[in-house]
Amino acid sequence: MDAAAVARGRTLTRTSLASSSGLAAALGSTDVLFVPRQNTDEATMTTVASFWHDPLVAFVAAGGVVVVLTGGAVWSLYGYEWRIVAAPDLFSLPAAAWLGGLTNPVIVEIVDATDPIAAGVLSPFPTLAGTAACFPGSSGGRLVARTAGTMLCPVVRHLVR
Repeated sequence: MDAAAVARGRTLTRTSLASSSGLAAALGSTDVLFVPRQNTDEATMTTVASFWHDPLVAFVAAGGVVVVLTGGAVWSLYGYEWRIVAAPDLFSLPAAAWLGGLTNPVIVEIVDATDPIAAGVLSPFPTLAGTAACFPGSSGGRLVARTAGTMLCPVVRHLVR
């Protein structure tokens, strides 16, 4: 992200929140909210999503961009970050299904190389073993990446309200 910002003459500022109460104020001067992978369980992410709901609805309605990286492994309790945006008035996302396994990477192909999310990503590429989240039945927005081969399961969608 740093290299992409520098190449475009942009400034990237990272802000960590100590609590969910500071989100609305932080978003007041923000263009993009980036939520990296969190190492926590489903109940915690559901709680975070409920606290963040109103500030995120206002942020997205004002033109803000939310990027959530989610992932997990079949052996892990982690990978519920998508719950942050799978809320009423934001986006309808089905539950994720984990792909791969302890030793099996999932091959992912870029479907829409023109999407900014795919900029600089080689296609096809292997994920780390067991770290791809599939969203079966998901629709809407633009499909950016999916599993390769016969399964063709969406793993990245660019959703726009």
